Amino acid sequence: MWEEINKKQNEEEMIQLLYYSRNLYNRSTQIFIFKIIVLIINIVLLFELENNIFLSVLFHVLFILLECVEQICVKNASRARNLFDTILFDFESVKYESKLKEKAYIFCRKHKEDYKIQKENVGTDDPPGLKNWYTQNNGKTKNEIIFKCQIENTKWDKKITNTDLVIFIVTLILVIFIVGYKYYNKTLSELILALLVGFELIYEIIKRVSLYIKYNKNLSNRELLIDEFSNSRISKKHLKSLQALIEERREMDLVPLNFIHRKVSNYMHEIIKNRYK
Repeated sequence: MWEEINKKQNEEEMIQLLYYSRNLYNRSTQIFIFKIIVLIINIVLLFELENNIFLSVLFHVLFILLECVEQICVKNASRARNLFDTILFDFESVKYESKLKEKAYIFCRKHKEDYKIQKENVGTDDPPGLKNWYTQNNGKTKNEIIFKCQIENTKWDKKITNTDLVIFIVTLILVIFIVGYKYYNKTLSELILALLVGFELIYEIIKRVSLYIKYNKNLSNRELLIDEFSNSRISKKHLKSLQALIEERREMDLVPLNFIHRKVSNYMHEIIKNRYK
């Protein structure tokens, strides 16, 4: 059973979906960072160049455009990753399958040198590649093997996202400290103005926090299902209910920084060799 799954996951079309997805997720992360930079520059310029409404509107429009592009990247990235699992695990086909495969193919052709490296490298190589995406090959039935793959997915996601959360919290504390130091002697009207100008930045922080809360709920639900299903005969219904939560996570605009993936890749590949406890 595993040989069949392993062979399928390393087929050209499958690796193309993974490569397309990984790059779109990376782009969404870059866009998120750029959005924050745009917001900070806008705040600084407004205080340095008073009453420059035109400049403020320009940066606001740029922010909205970046927000839209970011959401499109996450949407297509999650669809490609979900399609990979759908094909690999023999779930029901999706209506956008052909169109998405074509997009992935065209994207890989445009980046053929990098794609070739990603296609031939495994997760423990430098850079981490896409070959042998899933490695949990133990199981008496195909459903059990798929279940192990879903557990592997959950373990990996937990480590990567939790590391990202720590970085976010440290950064947020640093920003609060810097802002507090800068404005502790200011008047109330100046503080209110700073809050109004920084509204979009505050919104992004609140949005990020709410996504982490939503992610933790998703992760908790996944772990509960994994514990529950581990003591029973794995059915297709079990797999689909767990897969729905995995797909929900992928569709969140909560994309960890790419360098985190690179740093913990070898470590995580060692962890996922152990049985889920």
